[in-house]
Amino acid sequence: MLYLFLLFLQALTYRVGHHSTSDDSTKYRPANEIEWWRLSRDPVARFRKWIERNGWWNDMAESELRNSLRQQVTNYLFPEKSFG
Repeated sequence: MLYLFLLFLQALTYRVGHHSTSDDSTKYRPANEIEWWRLSRDPVARFRKWIERNGWWNDMAESELRNSLRQQVTNYLFPEKSFG
């Protein structure tokens, strides 16, 4: 059985995107800096690697979670089509 634990994670990180669609952040910071942060320092990717390394997460667990959530959303949106 898959047990999920809620976790609040606060992280200070680098904003790799622009502030808005009218903002071009490459005018005040180099594009290679943005790319380095996006590829090397992404906190979500780093956290995933860490929990995988510790054996707390894997592709099978992710697949099970995605399927379960997809089913829950479908059951909520279309209760007449629910089968259990």
